[in-house]
Parts: sequence; C-alpha cells; structure tokens
Amino acid sequence: MFANLQKNELGRAAMMAWSQVVQSKEVGKFMVRGKEIATKHAKVFALVLEEGDLPVLMTWDSEVTDSKVAPFSDKLLMFMATALTALSIGFYGTGMATSLEKICLSIMFAYLRKLPHLRKTERIS
Repeated sequence: MFANLQKNELGRAAMMAWSQVVQSKEVGKFMVRGKEIATKHAKVFALVLEEGDLPVLMTWDSEVTDSKVAPFSDKLLMFMATALTALSIGFYGTGMATSLEKICLSIMFAYLRKLPHLRKTERIS
C-alpha cells in the first residue's frame, strides 16, 4: 500500500512538471488529467494508511520547479507517462496478489477503477 502511494506521488509530481513544459495543448491536457488521477488514487491510499495509524509520506510538490523549458520532446514525455501508468497497473496487481488483506485491497482497487474520472475517454491524435 505504502509503495503504491509512493509511486502515485512520484507520478503526480512528474505529470505536474511535464504538464508545464510540453508544447502541445493536447499533451498538456493528458498530463493534467494524469496528475488529477494520481492525486485521487494517492488520497485513497493515504486514507487507508491513516486509518491503520501508519505513516503517510509527504508530497513531492516542492521538488517541481517553475521551469517552462522542455528537457525532452512531447513524444518522449508521452512515452514516459504511459509507461508509468502501465507500471502502476502492474504494481496494483502485485499489491492485490501479495497482500494479506486481499478482499479489502480488491474492493479498494475496484473502487478506484469505477471512479467517474476514469470513465471519460479522450483520444489524443
């Protein structure tokens, strides 16, 4: 659970940083949407940890600078964003398979999948 929270916070910070340096408005929207999804997932994970009196890590927002200079192309940033998303899905599956509280985790991941923000589908051409 903690590892998934940590990875979501990293992804959120990356999406926040990338959204401010991309050239394309469509790619920027994709990054902002990814940041919003990561934020919602992190809130759910943090809530579960807090309920168990376990530590919750701080966000990495302070590590994101206000730079507008793109270090990489939009294409490479999109590749990295989709790779992070795919890795997160794999880590969720690993978390469900290895957790002692499989029923609780399965319900929580099913809840995350059914959140309204995930139903919207936007295509980037």
